[in-house]
Order: sequence, then structure tokens, then C-alpha cells
Amino acid sequence: MFNSDKSALSDSICFFNDIVKLCGRDNSRTLSMTRNDFDKLLFTMNKSVSSAKIAIELCGRFGLRVSETTKLQYRDIVIHEDGFVSINIVDSKGGRSRVIKTSNPSDVLFLDLITSNRNDKFRVVPINSKSVNEFVQRYLELSGWKNILRQKQACML
Repeated sequence: MFNSDKSALSDSICFFNDIVKLCGRDNSRTLSMTRNDFDKLLFTMNKSVSSAKIAIELCGRFGLRVSETTKLQYRDIVIHEDGFVSINIVDSKGGRSRVIKTSNPSDVLFLDLITSNRNDKFRVVPINSKSVNEFVQRYLELSGWKNILRQKQACML
């Protein structure tokens, strides 16, 4: 009996070549941001004073997750005398920890600027992950990122 119900159901459904995922139901990401898109985002958010800007820079420069940037404390960023910087990521996705090292002069300067005269126990990005993600969505729309429109249209269906 189940097979006949299944075939009757499949006969009544029209399938299309385009898959539209349900919004808020699936956490998999199918869209990726190119370097050009990221540069547009940085240019658009240039005059913003939000702490989310630092999170976006950390994500772009070092490949951090948004949740990692919002947990990052100033004591986790170590600037060494020999010209390289290490970022200690503690309790990341799946409870893993890792260390990111760089000697790129612009990355070292960026980290030196954001860590100067700060208390070690304070967070680098003192807002939550949801606020950062909302900031990114808002500024992606302002920058004219085309792929964001497809997601909005799928949510409206």
C-alpha cells in the first residue's frame, strides 16, 4: 500500500531543474564569496563603526569562523619579536583548538593595531555571532552582491 501512495504522490509533483532550499531549515551553504565580492564588502562597510568590521577582517585575513572571532580574546593574539604573529583559537567547532601563524607585514600591522592598549581578558569582537552575520547580510545587500537576491527570493516563495 505504501508503494502505491508513493507513486501517486510522485505523479502529482512537478520537478524542476532548479533546487530551492528551505530557508532556516538547512545549514549547508551553497554560495561562496569571491575575493572581488569580499573587496566590495570591505569598501561598502568602510565608514561603519561597528565591531563587526574587525570580525570580517579577521575572517578574511586568517580564515576564522565568525564564532571564533566573537570568542577571541586579546590574550589569544601573540605578537612575537621575530616578526610573526600567532592566533590561538580555543574550543572552536567540534571542541578543537588550533594556532594560526603569519608573518605577512600587513596582517602583523592589523593585529598590532587592534591589540594595542587592550586588556587581555576582553574580547576582540565584543558582540555575538548573530550580530556579525546580520551586519554581513546588511552590507552585502548594500554592496550589490547578486547571489544574496536569490536567497531572498527563495525565502519569499
